[in-house]
Amino acid sequence: MHGNTSYTIRHYDKEKKSKDKDCYISKRSDFMRISIKLNEYNTLIKRLVKAELYDIGKNIRQLRSKLIAILRKLNFPERYILSKINHDYHVFGENYYKERSKVMVVESFNFATNIAQKSLLCLSDPTKIKREIESIPKKCIDMIIVKKLIPRHEIDQYNSIVNQHNKTNQEIPKEILYKNFFPIVGLIDSWIKFALSPNKLNSL
Repeated sequence: MHGNTSYTIRHYDKEKKSKDKDCYISKRSDFMRISIKLNEYNTLIKRLVKAELYDIGKNIRQLRSKLIAILRKLNFPERYILSKINHDYHVFGENYYKERSKVMVVESFNFATNIAQKSLLCLSDPTKIKREIESIPKKCIDMIIVKKLIPRHEIDQYNSIVNQHNKTNQEIPKEILYKNFFPIVGLIDSWIKFALSPNKLNSL
């Protein structure tokens, strides 16, 4: 196999219900739980998840073809190949979603903090400062979408609701916006409301 061909296979015996590091693959093996420690395979699974779920990268069909070819070279049973790819795809997809969510939290708060700090440093008019800080949630949502920090289907759902409300010249209720799509922005919005409270504004 081209590239790094060092790999190990760990799997479970269906009857023993325990991991057996040295046993041969047999009819009793639980093929969906086999762990393939091959860099090339795992890299392709990650690229497939990013391409399909987050619209990061291209050539989805080619990625799937390469994954099938790798499993065949590893003598993986033909009848389990597609199911195995889908299984690993969903496992990594869940882990990547959690990883992406953590990145979104950090980047959102850093983004909001930077805008607030620049407003306080560069603007002297309290009204302009207030206006700039109030724009943070919308700018934060735009940043999340541009950086593709949430799955593509969530972005599509959000854009669909935006289009529906635009047709009637209405804004999306914040309860829907924050609860269904951008909970982290809801937290930032609460922080902004506290920052813009009368006592805080009087100290500007």
